Amino acid sequence: MEQLLRKQYDNVFSAPMDHTVIQDPDTSFQADSALADIQVLTDTEMNVEDISIAINKLKINSATGSDGLTVKLLKVCKDELSLP
Repeated sequence: MEQLLRKQYDNVFSAPMDHTVIQDPDTSFQADSALADIQVLTDTEMNVEDISIAINKLKINSATGSDGLTVKLLKVCKDELSLP
């Protein structure tokens, strides 16, 4: 039984890819001087209401993104995720 459950778990869940793990948030979201004309995360403004509205617009049956988070999880945690 343990092997069957382990096989199911391995088929459904995967380890995070190394290139998607942010090691240092302070440097990961800073603009590079070579990319000065490109909008980056630090140039974007949003508020709690904007995030809440965007999450509400998501269709519940949408596929997960590369982060693996489901729309249902985003909707359930919307209030917490909307805060800075």
